[in-house]
Amino acid sequence: MPTSRKVTLMFGVEIINALIGWVALFVVARNMGPDALGEIAYALSLVGGFTFLAYLGFRNAHIKRVSEGKNLAKCIGTFFVVQTALLFLMLIAFGIFYWSWTSILDKQFYDVRIEVLLSILAYYVITIYSGIMKDTFTGLQQGAKVAITNLIAEGSRAIIMIFTALFAWKVIWLANAYLIGAILATFFMFWYFKDYSIEKTDRAFVNSYVKYAVPLAVLSIVGIVNTFFDKIIVGIFWTETEVGQYYAVQRIALFLGTIALSLEYMLLPAVSKIHQEKSGGLSGLIHRSERYTLMVSMPVVVVVYMFSSDIIRILLSNDFVDASRALQILVLGSLIMISNRPWSIALRGADRPDITSAIGILSTISSLVLMLYLVPKEIPHLGLYDLPGLGAEGAALAILSSYSIACLGLRFFSFTKLGIAPSLSLGKQIISAIITAFLLSKLSAWYLDTEVLRWYTLFLVSGLGAFLYFAILSAIGGFKRADFDYLYDVINPFKMLSYVKKELKE
Repeated sequence: MPTSRKVTLMFGVEIINALIGWVALFVVARNMGPDALGEIAYALSLVGGFTFLAYLGFRNAHIKRVSEGKNLAKCIGTFFVVQTALLFLMLIAFGIFYWSWTSILDKQFYDVRIEVLLSILAYYVITIYSGIMKDTFTGLQQGAKVAITNLIAEGSRAIIMIFTALFAWKVIWLANAYLIGAILATFFMFWYFKDYSIEKTDRAFVNSYVKYAVPLAVLSIVGIVNTFFDKIIVGIFWTETEVGQYYAVQRIALFLGTIALSLEYMLLPAVSKIHQEKSGGLSGLIHRSERYTLMVSMPVVVVVYMFSSDIIRILLSNDFVDASRALQILVLGSLIMISNRPWSIALRGADRPDITSAIGILSTISSLVLMLYLVPKEIPHLGLYDLPGLGAEGAALAILSSYSIACLGLRFFSFTKLGIAPSLSLGKQIISAIITAFLLSKLSAWYLDTEVLRWYTLFLVSGLGAFLYFAILSAIGGFKRADFDYLYDVINPFKMLSYVKKELKE
């Protein structure tokens, strides 16, 4: 139950962050349009594409070693040395790239200004360095500190972005919003981290980190590619307008990604501890994690998929409606990503990061190949003409294929290597979601096609979708009284508040 409560706290805070982010996105989209969002998205992706050099699997290695109960002071010292070296490597690589592009090739970054790029670069530097503290809290399963840190960063960022849009400040302040949010979150983390001891590392500790991190280094590259390269490719073959449209609807779809993020923060240390102590219960923990997270996400996916255009009009504006099909595809991809995460964590927590890396390589290569085929209309330098030219929709399809391949691979190896069989309860949830979607489509044909979906109507439709989903799931035996009691205990506000107070005082 403690792990479930920590995951729930993270999930609740990330939902709040997503809602705050939506408000900021709504205000910026309405007042500054897709071009401004496109410039920020392109800058985040351009610099973010180099951040894999600052991680290379060592974040997970640090969380793993801390969760195993290794010498904490020496763990922190080891990670500090490694992170410093990797950060310098990243900055050197980005500097060489920028110099080569602008001086040797004599080209410019037409979709982003230099001041925006520098502000985003500073944001990433602070975020990466402060990650030493954040990943230590994660390894210690101190979910409250991690959750509040995320809330401070997202909340302050959103406030500045809203002021930027309302008072017609320059685009640079959208970039500064990321930087200031990172600085404030770092101050908070340092307050709780300042009393931790740091010891000089040694060869044995470094080798221990390297042994776990090397297989995950490829996975770090894969994660960066999946996070940023879709927007870079759309930006290369289209304009900042299409990048802005795609980035905005992707932010809506990534609302579901908060569930996966919550699992990553607290489930990995729990799985690692179970594996280290050989205490059993790993299969049940993975099945529960998948089942309950899908229970929360399935109704959201159904509603967003069925009413994507209306949701875009309400949350963004009519300028973004062209990306409604991309939103439908992205939200399905997010659902598969969520269902994949517990299985990926199971393999990594059981010291098999090599398997997750191999799956990541395969799925990412397929995604990039599909993206280069589906996104552009032509690639003259390669002699390719009459390509589909799907733009944002093509990028979304490529990402969906990547998650689908990973879905099969992770479950196969979790079964063959760890003995964790796929959960049959997933089938009942899929059936409930399909029936709910069918009923909502009938409602749409009967009423909503002749009416404009207002924000309050959207809330009613969302509530109806959730009610239908759980009613159908209960009818076919997929949601029982024991599930209700379990979830009620996990989200009990008094127990949650007691846990948060206890951790922050300690």
